[in-house]
Order: sequence, then C-alpha cells, then structure tokens
Amino acid sequence: MENPPKENERLKWFQKAIEDKLINFFDFTEFSGKEKIDDKGPSSVYKSEWTNYGLTVVLKGIKFDVDGNDMNSFVKELQLLQRVSFHPKINHFYGVTKDPAGSYMIVLHHANNGDLREYLKNNSSKLKWDDKYRIAGEISQGLAFLHKNNIAHRNLMMITDFGFSKLMTSESSSSNSIVDGMPAFIDPQCFKNPTYKRTDKTDIYSYGVILWEISSVKKPFCDLKRIQIAIKIYNGDRETPVEGTPPEYVDLYKRCWDDEPDSRPKIEEILDFFGLNTVEQTNTHVNTEGSSDGLLEEAISKNSIKFYDYNLFSKITILYEEEISLVYTAEWKQFGLTVVHKHLKIDLDKKIIKETLPMNIP
Repeated sequence: MENPPKENERLKWFQKAIEDKLINFFDFTEFSGKEKIDDKGPSSVYKSEWTNYGLTVVLKGIKFDVDGNDMNSFVKELQLLQRVSFHPKINHFYGVTKDPAGSYMIVLHHANNGDLREYLKNNSSKLKWDDKYRIAGEISQGLAFLHKNNIAHRNLMMITDFGFSKLMTSESSSSNSIVDGMPAFIDPQCFKNPTYKRTDKTDIYSYGVILWEISSVKKPFCDLKRIQIAIKIYNGDRETPVEGTPPEYVDLYKRCWDDEPDSRPKIEEILDFFGLNTVEQTNTHVNTEGSSDGLLEEAISKNSIKFYDYNLFSKITILYEEEISLVYTAEWKQFGLTVVHKHLKIDLDKKIIKETLPMNIP
C-alpha cells in the first residue's frame, strides 16, 4: 500500500536532506546479525553489528507521521544530535540507514549494559544508594547538555541510551501515540491537551519518574495496562515512595512530577542536588573567558573540529607522555590504519587550546 500524500512529501524532504549530506547515511549492507530487541512501541528496534567498524549498534525505525511543519525541525534535530553526541553522557548518534523494504532507521551506539531498566534489573541486588545517586546524576548531566543545546528529549525513558531527541521518537502528538508509548513517563499535560507543546519541563516530569524507577528497581505501575496507567496519570495518581528511600530524594522526584509544569525544578537545581557543576560539565557555549574544555567542546559542537567516536579505534597503546599530553597508537578499524592519539590535558592554558582551533572560534 502506498504512503499517504503528506507522508510522501515528508519522506521526499527527508531524502533530500540526506542527499544534501545534512544527515549521515550508511548503506544497510554494512550492518549484519540483526536481532530484534523491541517491537512494543510505534517502531521496531534492532541490535546489529556494524561490520565496517566492529561496533554493536542499535537500529530504530523512523515513521514519518509527524506534522508536516515538523519535518524541517526533525532534520535539524538530527543534525544537532550528530554534533552533540560527543558528550560522554549522551550515546553516539551516527546517522541513518535504509532497509531493503525502503524504511529508514536511526543508527545509534549500543550501550553494553543495555538501557536503564535492563541495567537495574540485572544489578538490583548490588546497587547501593551511592550507586543510585550516581546513575541519577549522570542522567541529569545528559539531559542538561541536551537542554543547553535546545533539544527536548521527549522520550526520556530512553535517555540511558542517550540519543532520542524530541522528534526522534517517531511518536506524533496525538493521544493514541502517547498511550501506545510509555504513558507512565508522559507529562499529564499531554493527556489533558493533545496539542500541548512539549518543553524542558516535560522532560523534568519524565525524569522524576525515572528517579522513582531507580529507587524501586521496577517499572512504574508494572501491574497495569497502558491505558490504565494513562488514566491514573491523568487523574493525578503517582507511584508510592519505596521504603528506605532518602526523604530528600523523594522530595526531588515528587517536585519533578508535579502536575503543574512551572512548579517543577529546573535542570540546574537538579544538578546542584547531585553536587554536579552546572557550567563545567554541561555548558559548551562559552566565550573567550570560558574554560579550555568548553572551547574544545564548542568547536566540536559547531563542526569546526571533526569528532570520531572512541569505539572506532582498537589496540590503543600508550606510546609516551609529554608535558601537556599523553600519546597513544591505535588501529582505525574502518581504514586499517595505524594512527596516533594525542590526549590533551584539559587544564592547559586557554591560549594554548585556542591555538589548536580554527580561526572562526573566538
């Protein structure tokens, strides 16, 4: 059956973006051993081996059922995600591919420990509260970085795979799509108003539910069906705090999942709760008085410096140490080349760092 006219228009727009190299495209034959790991949502998700690089990746289907006006934003989100995915708390987004049936798929790095839910399940007996705070803090860092770069996550339950921005979830703004997704993590405002515009506050709500799941090591409302969960959220019901949870932690996630968006804490307050430095660890938009690591991150985010994922290299061996750097040899798997990695010590003087950057970086 042919796609509806509007969907065809969006598909053509997307194909044009690929042709213009606004989004990285990879041939489907580069991926082998595809294993379906999720088909409960609006699109299937597969684990696969990227043979050219020797990497395990995730392939997630894209559906073009978003509003026509959103397609331009969708491509911009993908472009931006390509630039910000160098951040250590955000999973690397490589680009897209197309299967033999003609369906496009997103290519993401596969987290070795699986997503958050799988990790919690496999380590429930080992996790102490120090571990839970660390996990919650790391997720907040990834979220803060996305927000600093004006990306609303929209499918925050997947943030431990760090990579699905607000238009990457292939969920439309309709109430049916919401219920078919993960209603326990959906801002109740979305149920009350199908045209409600998702914002950073929407992510904060979802983050609150994640905090509860970290504390309980189980899915919210796990005994209920999706439509039942949606009704509960709509009516203002939330999960019950788990016995033994630190009171201040409970207070944080209750504030995050407050029904009123304006009553939810800002991401900076959450970072502060976990003792994380807002500017140094999340802000890439720094001026000449900013930190040297910020200058490097800004150059990467603007594509002024080309970034390659660390996992593309193997046999990494230290060669020698200099005063301002460590030098390694490595094998670049795709090209069969031996290369040199120079590991810059980030506490270098800003002037030295700036000399390594292109002239258009202030």
